[in-house]
Amino acid sequence: GIPADCPRADKVRFRKADALSAAFMSGTPAAQLDTKDWSTYEWLHFLRGLPKGLPADKMKELDEVFHFTQTGNSEIADLWYLLAIRAKYEPAYPAMKQFLYITGRQKFLEPLYKALQETPEGRVMAKEIYSVARPNYHPLAQKTIDEILQ
Repeated sequence: GIPADCPRADKVRFRKADALSAAFMSGTPAAQLDTKDWSTYEWLHFLRGLPKGLPADKMKELDEVFHFTQTGNSEIADLWYLLAIRAKYEPAYPAMKQFLYITGRQKFLEPLYKALQETPEGRVMAKEIYSVARPNYHPLAQKTIDEILQ
């Protein structure tokens, strides 16, 4: 139902994010990536383009340059913490725990708790965090996380 003459969004900036993600994975240092003036959407696209099993040294490098662990942007934090869980990047864990203590949006909670459930140590961490955070969550989020952690 979209008219043929409807303007199309240009994907140039996302293609650049893809190229920089690939360059980083091919050995370009994070400090050399030209991310000046990137929007949240470009950062999200960049993070989504990284492999789920990113090595811890690559996580550390990205964090040292871009300070993802300490971001105040919940969208970026959620993706970063997902990468951290899968990479077992422990320097991000304290900030992730704080994020889970104060964040109530199910769209952020559900993926993180599901990722934590993937390993025995993650399950222990998820239950510890949830025992503190649960009273702060909306009843629907509580129901969802209760089911995830069963």
